[in-house]
Parts: sequence; C-alpha cells; structure tokens
Amino acid sequence: MTKAIIDRLEWYDGGDNVTYEYWIDPETGKTYLVDIEIVRDFDNAEEAEWSKSTIAETFMCLMGEYQDRQHHDPDFDVDAGLYDLYIDLTNLYNDNQEQ
Repeated sequence: MTKAIIDRLEWYDGGDNVTYEYWIDPETGKTYLVDIEIVRDFDNAEEAEWSKSTIAETFMCLMGEYQDRQHHDPDFDVDAGLYDLYIDLTNLYNDNQEQ
C-alpha cells in the first residue's frame, strides 16, 4: 500500500476491537481490513479501582460498540452479545470484591 493511500485512510469500524479494524479510502471508496497490535505496558501498570459505577460505565460504552457493530453487520445478535458482556462484567466485579 502506498504512503498516499495510507495518508488519506479514515477509520471506519473497530472490527473485532482486538486484532483488526476497518479503514476506508474516501477517494476510492475501498475498505481495508487492517491488522492491529496491542502492546501491554506492564512497567507503568497501576492498580485498578473497580466499583459498580466503573463497571456500569464500561458496560454502557461497550453496549454502544455492540450496537454499532450490529449496524454494520445485521446478522450480529446484539442482545446475546450484551447478555454475555453483562455476565463477564458481573463476574469481574464479584472477583474484585473477594480480594
């Protein structure tokens, strides 16, 4: 891919939010699947303060992402995905309460 194409790409969709994203070239209308890399910085990690409010904020943020995903993929079952997310966040909160 040329630098000219890269320079004009615009973020389009978060993909799976872990391994890839979609970017679009507004000049040509072509969409590109772009691999992403997550780099963990353990040297600067801080202890997290978990509470019901931070879990609720996380849930609401991710709910928006799920609804956006459903907009781009009509076959995506947003209700099932949100229920699974709710269970995961509830378990995370409960695990942090036990520590």
